[in-house]
Amino acid sequence: MQARSFDPIDQSALQILQEAHEMFIAWTKERGPVSDWQKTIIEELQEGEREGKYPEIAEDWDVHARVGKALMKDLESLSSAYLPVNEEKMRDVLRHAFKLTSTLQAGISIIEACIFTFEQGI
Repeated sequence: MQARSFDPIDQSALQILQEAHEMFIAWTKERGPVSDWQKTIIEELQEGEREGKYPEIAEDWDVHARVGKALMKDLESLSSAYLPVNEEKMRDVLRHAFKLTSTLQAGISIIEACIFTFEQGI
């Protein structure tokens, strides 16, 4: 089988997506699946409050949300990148970018909502 070479124009979007995917894996690796974050955050904040470490724990999660927002900005750069000229490759890039963005937004929303509700005593 012959090695496949990508058109240099295609590489830009594919490279951005690959790097974003790697950063996304790192973003979720330590914290586990986004679907578990609400329970985890509330438990950590409650424990932090009992142990006098609430500000550090809240700040740690807030920083995590900011990293997610920066990663979303990186994904936004796909709109100005050279997209694949092949229709199927372009669909794959967009589908993958949408999935990453959706999961990032869900994680960021969970973090921000948990911190807000905890601070408001809700």
